Formats: sequence, C-alpha cells, structure tokens
Amino acid sequence: MSRTEVAVNNAVQNTGCILTVTEVASGTTGTNGYSVKTLERAQDLLLVVKNTGSATGPFTIKAGGYESASIGDLTENIGGGVTKSYKVDGARFRQTDAMVDLDFGITGTFAAVQSV
Repeated sequence: MSRTEVAVNNAVQNTGCILTVTEVASGTTGTNGYSVKTLERAQDLLLVVKNTGSATGPFTIKAGGYESASIGDLTENIGGGVTKSYKVDGARFRQTDAMVDLDFGITGTFAAVQSV
C-alpha cells in the first residue's frame, strides 16, 4: 500500500482560501501515511493539525530528499483536543518528487496551505 496523496490548498496573496480538511486515523504511518503534493517553487508549507482524540500522540513530518534533510524527521506529541500549526521548510522536508510525507499517531484532521 502506498501513502495517500492529499491536495494542498493554494492561497493567493491578499485573498482567502477555503481549506480542504483531511481526516486521519491513529496509526497512519509509513506506507499508510499521507503525502502532500507541493509546488516546486513553493519554499514553505503551512500545516494545521488537530488531535480530535483525548489521548496525546505523535505527529511526524518526514525528512525530505535534499541536503537539509540530514537534520532528520520532526516528531512532536500533540495533546488531546489540541490544534497546532507548522511552517514546513521545503529544503528540509520536501521529497525529490515535491511531496511532503506525514505520519499520524493520533486521530484528527489536518490541512495544508501554500502561497502561490
């Protein structure tokens, strides 16, 4: 099974965008995780992640395919009912196919936004 590809929300400068939110189940990791397709020219990506469960659990942004990826994955525990945002550095987390891979150890939702 391969990762589930999720579309990114494109925000145009000085305008709003309607967010498409993706629901995730705990344990969607590895090849069962999610991938967000970014624009090649996009430097950063904004992720908004909400843990809709009551238990604290891990959320991971996987290291990418470029030199800054040597820093490694970013894993953070998110408490139950907590919403967090992440400004994702493309140089560290973007794969060579422009995907950003995400793993979830929580039940919740997420949305991805990039500036176009």
